[in-house]
Amino acid sequence: LAGSQNKDIAVQGRYLAGLSQALSGQPREGLAACQEASETAATLNDPLLLSKSQLALAEASLASGETQLAIDNALKSQVFFASAGLSESEWRAWLIAGLASQKIGDQNNAQLYLTRAAERLSGLQQKWGAEVFGKYLTRSDIQSYYKQLGNIGSVAQP
Repeated sequence: LAGSQNKDIAVQGRYLAGLSQALSGQPREGLAACQEASETAATLNDPLLLSKSQLALAEASLASGETQLAIDNALKSQVFFASAGLSESEWRAWLIAGLASQKIGDQNNAQLYLTRAAERLSGLQQKWGAEVFGKYLTRSDIQSYYKQLGNIGSVAQP
């Protein structure tokens, strides 16, 4: 609907729709949509939009079993999120990289990435306070990620 005049809105819509597909039983279709969104975002000279689309691509890649693509895009997005102080997105990028690394049997990097995810999440809890953080944890996507992080044996929880 955004058309060619609002490419940034079109990219956001495309990666959100793709992520929705990937996480609701259509991983291949979702991956394709997120890939398209990320490629378009790369042409728009907007590092935040590119990083958000890379994170969505990482999540869709993980859902569709494309673990190396998930790791690569999660780590690319993490660099921007860290430099911009966007800890909420950064912890999710670390988590996706860690989960994908686990799936390919790279336990050293998985442990490193998952520990960093837990650290960033703990930082959010401290920054936001218990009430706001508690509300954040009620989001279904965050509940799922939080549970996955909690299922990792030696990762410290916030």
